[in-house]
Amino acid sequence: MLKLILNGLAILFGLVAIWQMFSLKSKMKDEQALIQQILQERDALIQEKDKFNKEHALRYSRERVKNQKLEEEKFEATVEQSTQQKARDESASIIAELETAIEESQKSIGEVKLQIINEKKDFDELEVNHQANIAAIPAIEVNKNNLLNSTQNLESEIQVLRDSLENYEA
Repeated sequence: MLKLILNGLAILFGLVAIWQMFSLKSKMKDEQALIQQILQERDALIQEKDKFNKEHALRYSRERVKNQKLEEEKFEATVEQSTQQKARDESASIIAELETAIEESQKSIGEVKLQIINEKKDFDELEVNHQANIAAIPAIEVNKNNLLNSTQNLESEIQVLRDSLENYEA
């Protein structure tokens, strides 16, 4: 009986052990399936992470390129602004110099006009004197002729007086 009880208990323990083994095997299959699912989810998450990292790197690269382009455009705009500022300053300087030169030229032109007016006045006076001299030429010639005639008359008288003095002394 004891053998029977012990055999029954052994069978019972054997059945419990078999049930336990099947239960563990079933649990192990479930856990392996769960592990497979977790591994698949992990792989999917890794792929998503890699995809996200690639997209992020691509976006970051695009942003960096865009920022570099904006920096270059900003630098070029600054250079262009500096160039235009310099050109504007040079133009303003040239304009100021030209305005000064124009004022000096206008002043010089005014002085030349005044000098021309004075020279014209002097010329007109000389012209009037010249015309008066031309008008006086006939009277001067008449005076000259009169003086020549007077001189010839005086010379004739002197000759007559010499001849008479020679006749008187002789």
